[in-house]
Amino acid sequence: MQYNVIPTPRFEKDLKKLCKKNKNIDADVEPVLEQLEKRKL
Repeated sequence: MQYNVIPTPRFEKDLKKLCKKNKNIDADVEPVLEQLEKRKL
């Protein structure tokens, strides 16, 4: 069964703040979101 992960506005806001400090945060977060969609976490 496939699930869609829908980030909340708070998550997106916090992620933007983190992107300013860590330019590679998107690459770190993407695999986690994919695993969440596949229900492996």
